[in-house]
Amino acid sequence: MLTQEDFGQLLCFVFERRRIMAGLKIRYTYINENGVEAKGSKTLPKDTTAITNDIFDIEERVNVVTVVVPMGITKIDRWAFYGFKCLLNVTIPKGIYTIEDFAFSGCKKLLKAIIPEGTWRIGICAFEGCEKLSNVKIPTSVKRIAAKAFNGCPKMKHFIRVSRDTVIDYEAFHGNYDRIRYYDS
Repeated sequence: MLTQEDFGQLLCFVFERRRIMAGLKIRYTYINENGVEAKGSKTLPKDTTAITNDIFDIEERVNVVTVVVPMGITKIDRWAFYGFKCLLNVTIPKGIYTIEDFAFSGCKKLLKAIIPEGTWRIGICAFEGCEKLSNVKIPTSVKRIAAKAFNGCPKMKHFIRVSRDTVIDYEAFHGNYDRIRYYDS
């Protein structure tokens, strides 16, 4: 016989599975044809685990301002947000384990990157050319920051805290090495 606690856990599992099977929703705001900020969402295909570069078409990429990545996603894939020229903010949930190469490259207006605990890798040129990026928080779980990950981010004004155990590849913080502060994990 099921206890009340077991029944509660079973219900949570069923509802979570139903949510995943129905497809996750990525929420976003964008500038519409009248120049007004509007809200939108897209239902991702069933069993999606990565945000890929084909979620938004070329025309949409130009106008997206904010994106909320849904729980259940484990990877921001290569080129996923490449060239989103108006993107100011992305909410990345816990559960993301890697931010792949060029994921946010060319997001010239991106202001802040809060990388969630559990992320273990930041790819090559992941945030390259994010000219307005001024605040980056890197959790202790990150074990590798690939080459030129933050190249071309001249506005970084806060110190970048990085674990001593983290491997930092060639020119990962090009022009911002004086901002790195190491700590024991």
